Amino acid sequence: PQFGKPAHRKSGSGVKCIYKGVFFRSLLELSYFVNVIEKNSLEWESAESMAYAIPYEFDNRRRNYFADYVIGNVIYEIKPKALLKTKQNKAKFKAARIYCESRGFEFQVVTEKDFEKISQEQIDKFQDDGKLLLI
Repeated sequence: PQFGKPAHRKSGSGVKCIYKGVFFRSLLELSYFVNVIEKNSLEWESAESMAYAIPYEFDNRRRNYFADYVIGNVIYEIKPKALLKTKQNKAKFKAARIYCESRGFEFQVVTEKDFEKISQEQIDKFQDDGKLLLI
């Protein structure tokens, strides 16, 4: 959908990685995984599958939104606080709340203010141990 359009202001500022064989689209998602899910030994699954595809409409086009994690009956989206109020994210979150309500789930958006971010020392150690590959 971005073809032929200028990149948005924050484009390219994210870091993708593979940690213990799991792909992460941002260090913020990895931080939540390491410092919340792993630290608390939570049972989780990825919400980035068609089983959890959330249909929504934006710019007069039907799209699918995929949140980040499913833990119990809660679907989580990990998002930088600065991006919460974009028009597209508002549309996604509204659709997610409707989707979750109709299926017995709760929807929560979590920002960097809600958990500890991964430290550079943790990143370096994970890389040294062969657990983390930055892309």
